[in-house]
Amino acid sequence: MKLHIGCGKKILDGYVNVDMRDDVGADYVIDALLYMRNLVQIRAEPVDEIYASHFLEHLNKHDGREFISLCATLLQPGGILRLDLPLVDFVINDCWKGGHCNQQAIINILYGIQRYPGDQHNYGYTLDTLNALLVLHGFELIDITRGREGKPDNKNSAMTAWRRVREG
Repeated sequence: MKLHIGCGKKILDGYVNVDMRDDVGADYVIDALLYMRNLVQIRAEPVDEIYASHFLEHLNKHDGREFISLCATLLQPGGILRLDLPLVDFVINDCWKGGHCNQQAIINILYGIQRYPGDQHNYGYTLDTLNALLVLHGFELIDITRGREGKPDNKNSAMTAWRRVREG
């Protein structure tokens, strides 16, 4: 099983697409944490991959930690967690210090564009704080690509891949 958490309008074939919005065509319209908690409770089949693009930053710090813990519980050993999110250190170093973004762009990256309820960012991570959280839950970093969804045109985000190597 492969999960696409917080899928938005990007529906992926071969994945169970989950989103809280009912207007995007997700397989399950439900709060992602509730969906994942339910999978744990029913002891669903082990998950091979979890993909969450621009989802983690929408959770507060506590819920973000719970999300990572649920990923560690659901993924089988060797399973892959792919995260794509803006990293605060990238925003500061490349966007702000590098002079590549205006003030409004920096605000949008850090706090979300806020086009609809839930479109705000509630917590930020640097590569180091994200790595520490994931290592704590039994993951190892196997790949990092700068740019939203691995596309190098937006260096403020990073597509990361993590392998579950031990119990969280």
